[in-house]
Amino acid sequence: MSEAQLQQQFVLSFSQNFPHLHGRLIGTFQTSNSKRDTMVKRGLGLVPGVSDLIYFPKPDSGRLAMGLEVKVPGSYHDKDHVLRQCDWMDVCNPEEGYFCLTLIGFNSIIVSRGDFVGNYTPDQMRSLVAKSKGKNVRMPMF
Repeated sequence: MSEAQLQQQFVLSFSQNFPHLHGRLIGTFQTSNSKRDTMVKRGLGLVPGVSDLIYFPKPDSGRLAMGLEVKVPGSYHDKDHVLRQCDWMDVCNPEEGYFCLTLIGFNSIIVSRGDFVGNYTPDQMRSLVAKSKGKNVRMPMF
């Protein structure tokens, strides 16, 4: 499964299970096809490291916007890029933000706090990166 396919599962599940929250989950599109495309997007406000999805909980929940970074279990990612993603989550809201590796974990974020197998906070991901050898970090398997 690709990251895009996993993200599609998350978005489809959100729309089917939480229709009353329509408009509270948005996708960001960070992928560029060329250096020129990247420069144009940066000129339009693209920020490297921004999460794949941004969730805006109900105002009465006491929770602010949170970044949700989609990662496929077992996939490899450049350590520096993952650390930029951690840093962005901290800028957005240090208390909220997860690396989501499973659909069940994603749904747990919407329903509660997200403390579920398959979700990693930025600090947990930094720890995983620090323990990893080489240029890349491998996402855990479930």
